[in-house]
Amino acid sequence: HPRVVARVHAWVTVRDPATALELLSRLQERCGDTIEAFEMLNAGEVDCIRMHVPRVRSPFAETPAWSVMIELGHTDPDADLSAALEETLGTAMEGGLVGDAIIAQNETQAAEIWRFRHSVTEAHKIDGIGIVHDTAVRNSMVPDFIAAADVVTAEHFPEARVLVVSHLGDGNVHYTVMFSHAFWKALPDPEAKALEVEKAIHDVAARLGGTISAEHGIGRKLTSEFKRLADPVQVALMYDIKRALDPKNLMNPGALLA
Repeated sequence: HPRVVARVHAWVTVRDPATALELLSRLQERCGDTIEAFEMLNAGEVDCIRMHVPRVRSPFAETPAWSVMIELGHTDPDADLSAALEETLGTAMEGGLVGDAIIAQNETQAAEIWRFRHSVTEAHKIDGIGIVHDTAVRNSMVPDFIAAADVVTAEHFPEARVLVVSHLGDGNVHYTVMFSHAFWKALPDPEAKALEVEKAIHDVAARLGGTISAEHGIGRKLTSEFKRLADPVQVALMYDIKRALDPKNLMNPGALLA
């Protein structure tokens, strides 16, 4: 494939996931497949990073309830991506979809935006014990998923905080239920608590026709959840294919299809 040589980056604030979804729709209509990234973060996620990773910074004086990091890219060095992005964001601001917007003026500013985004894992490890989910639903259903998951978390895990990063374009939501280190250390059975949380959030995704493993795979960790939620006919078919191709069970024995 041709190399992407023209890029533009921005970080914008929005009211909520539904507003972010509308912005994505407008950006897709104006910019098409030049959209390389459209990453949505909630305030909890941004505050977690600001608190624990001092070498990165947010350009906003106050933490927005929701914000989106955007990257556009093109193989044509003369593509005027900045104009397209500025036009889209300007119209969105006039319509109340976007509250504030920072468009990177150089590579250093662009790197600062993505350095902040890529500090999520580091911040989580310092902050507490996060039960991270790799859920996905149709992107039109992301606002409903987050709202429903928030209700479940508040009802069943009131001592936890919710941190969200979403690859909104493909409906992938990394929904993290974060517990303090002290709370987690005091639990008599942390593994049971982790499974309880996973089941609760996975059930929300399943109810909305989504998946529990959008990009990270089932692996060994989610085997029991996969078998609990997957279509039994599909699971049986997978076993049949496994036996046909690997009758001696030499390939990855004891993993997904034990």
